[in-house]
Amino acid sequence: MKYIILGHENPDVDSVLSGVLLEKILSRKDNNKIYKYVIPDKEVDEITAKIVKDLGINIDNYKNISIEEDDELILVDHHEEKRFNNKINAIYDHHPTVSEIDTKDIDEYHNLKSCSTTTIISQLFDKYITKEDFILVLVGALVDTVSFRSSKTNPHEVIYLRDKCNEFNINPANYLDIGLCLNDISDLKKSYLYGLKKYIIQNKNVESSYIQIKNVKENRNNIMVLIYYIQEYIKKNNIDIFVFIVHDMDNFKTTTYEISKDDLNIIEYDSYTSRGSTIIPNLNKKLLKKL
Repeated sequence: MKYIILGHENPDVDSVLSGVLLEKILSRKDNNKIYKYVIPDKEVDEITAKIVKDLGINIDNYKNISIEEDDELILVDHHEEKRFNNKINAIYDHHPTVSEIDTKDIDEYHNLKSCSTTTIISQLFDKYITKEDFILVLVGALVDTVSFRSSKTNPHEVIYLRDKCNEFNINPANYLDIGLCLNDISDLKKSYLYGLKKYIIQNKNVESSYIQIKNVKENRNNIMVLIYYIQEYIKKNNIDIFVFIVHDMDNFKTTTYEISKDDLNIIEYDSYTSRGSTIIPNLNKKLLKKL
């Protein structure tokens, strides 16, 4: 039996780095057990692949690893797993507002509002963190908070991250540009499901993706094409609501498109707004009022 560390479908940077980080830490902490981070997805988006490659991580090392029936799962950067029916041993996530799950049979459950899952792991296993590990922690946090411009930025954790940078003699300015994670949307058919996440909210099937781009006005036609692709995707996959998020990286503002089979609702935010801490919880509140 081995412990399979599993990120969410279509893993983003925080998901991949959390998996790699946790495998290293748990293997170091308890070498009597087998911990394996696994990426079952056939492809990883180009931005994520480039960032982790630049950090010296070969994604292919985490693919094509068999998951046996008696293996137990450790989930990172998500807390609902539908791809595999194995027992869930532990969860490390930073999306606590989406839905409630039964945790009585889960040995370790950490689901907190945080800059990133890497930050949660770092704080929980602080004494096991090396300088090499912490670079993964920092990049995960910068990417998930758009270099601390996102509404999900936790000021107390920024202090923690700054102090750890000082401890390891790391200059965070060297990594700030990585956090912007601009998407190349030149191939629109590859762009509309970037960062896909799936939820059950008030008994509705909800999915969400996002893009981070500059020149939003000039890309208005492209955005409408992406919405058209999403509408087709909704019909094929029986989705009740799809939340498509466009982050304007010139002005650090966010627009969401709540798409259903019969409706399109556009919401504009005055700042770069987090999906996990604001956008999905706002949808949850709206659906609650309709009950």
